Amino acid sequence: MSIFSLFRTTVLVIVGLFSLVSFSVYKMNVLEKAHYSALDQQEELKELGKKLAEGSDYLTDEIRRYVQFGDRVHHDNFWNEVRIARSRDRAVERLKELKVLPSELVYIEKAKGYSDHLIKTEEEAMAAVERKNYDEARRLAFGEYYDEQKSLIMGNIKKFQDTVNARAQALTEHFHDEMSFFMMLTNLLLLISGALVLFLVYSIGIRRLLNPLKYL
Repeated sequence: MSIFSLFRTTVLVIVGLFSLVSFSVYKMNVLEKAHYSALDQQEELKELGKKLAEGSDYLTDEIRRYVQFGDRVHHDNFWNEVRIARSRDRAVERLKELKVLPSELVYIEKAKGYSDHLIKTEEEAMAAVERKNYDEARRLAFGEYYDEQKSLIMGNIKKFQDTVNARAQALTEHFHDEMSFFMMLTNLLLLISGALVLFLVYSIGIRRLLNPLKYL
């Protein structure tokens, strides 16, 4: 092989290797951005689950204070949350906008369903207060059925949180595996490129150019 052909082939191989290095670095940057974006979304999902739990607890606190003390402000706070603030509904709507996995969203829909059913019991407790039947009101707001429904609501929200956390953990592990692969590939390509550059300098630059000129 002539010196020109060897030089051209070596240079083309080096350029190709550096192109692969650039592609590998690009993939690492894309993976890193996608990873942080996904983690940010997971954090928002967990916050939305927390809001759902807090919204449910807020309604429970207000109805129980109302049946205990008969203070109208708790009655108004309850309905302000259900009809105007609608923090639970807004959280569910946001979850759907984020395109939560169906396997995760099912827990929220169940929790929301139990919460909506519980509102009927809370309405009955309020009606009992209006009739001044405080024993009936307290039985409804502090009874076994109410506690069971609350347990189902919080249980499904916890399952949602656990599922989201598990997905975030799996995503992080997948990211680290892919990053390790591309980092290893980048290092290998740089090593090969460096070896070819040394070959180019020694074999072509020194042996085939400088040495003949030195003899001349």
